[in-house]
Amino acid sequence: MAFGSRIHGNIVPIFSGVPGVVNSCDSRTREIAQFYDIPCYTTKEIEEFKDLYDLYEKIDYSTFNNTYISKFEEFEKFLRKRKLVDEINEKNIFGISTKVNKTIVNENDIYKMRNKYIRMKPLYWFIDKSSNIYHGIK
Repeated sequence: MAFGSRIHGNIVPIFSGVPGVVNSCDSRTREIAQFYDIPCYTTKEIEEFKDLYDLYEKIDYSTFNNTYISKFEEFEKFLRKRKLVDEINEKNIFGISTKVNKTIVNENDIYKMRNKYIRMKPLYWFIDKSSNIYHGIK
C-alpha cells in the first residue's frame, strides 16, 4: 500500500495496481483525490484508525474502479474535441482503455510489468551496481 500526502506519490502506485491512500494536507490535494475517487483522509481522520493496517483493511476502491474508465473517456473526448490528439494510445503500459475490463486497478498489467521486469532483471541489476560503484555506495 502507498500512503502519503503527495497525490502523485499515490497515483503512480495506483496505476501499478497498488492501493494508495492520500493523507490530504491541503484542499487542492483533497479535491483531486475526491474527483478521482482515490481514498483520502485528513490527519485527524487517520487518527481514528488504530494503525495503518486497520486503514488498509477499510479502504474501498470499488468507486474508483467503477468510475475511472468513464472519467478517462470524458478526458479523451475533451482532447479530441479540441483537436489536441487524433487517437489515444490504448496499448500504453497502464492499459487505460475503454476495451479493458478490470476488476481491480490494472490487474492484468501487473503481470505484464512483472514479466518485463523478470526479462530485464540482469540489466536492472547491472545498472544498479554501476550506479552504486559510481556514487561510492557499498
